[in-house]
Amino acid sequence: MTPVSYDFYREVYLGDCVPQAEFSACAMRAAQQLFCDTSGASAKSLLAEDADSESVRLAICAVSEIVFRAKNLVQSGVVKETVGAWSKTYDTPSQSALKCEISAAEGLYLGHTGMLYKGRCRRV
Repeated sequence: MTPVSYDFYREVYLGDCVPQAEFSACAMRAAQQLFCDTSGASAKSLLAEDADSESVRLAICAVSEIVFRAKNLVQSGVVKETVGAWSKTYDTPSQSALKCEISAAEGLYLGHTGMLYKGRCRRV
């Protein structure tokens, strides 16, 4: 089951980058990335429907768009094409550039929730 509906993506997030046919796959990959980056807190928030669950859904939408763009860039790969003395240049996004873009999107929507905190929680 997709953690975010396409209707939410279109009507609440106001997204228009990811086509409906590809949204579920991109949203699942985005949700898994958030699960890893939040040490599971994003999934707990969605299941509990707590105050941060909408922020998690918005973050999933943002990361879904990044996943979709990266997937399409890798598939085409062509960034430059010349016809005279034929030449073609391919490029793919680096993993570090993608991770940086994903981290920025996560920070925008989840920065205020504490879910991205990687430190140790001291119990007194």
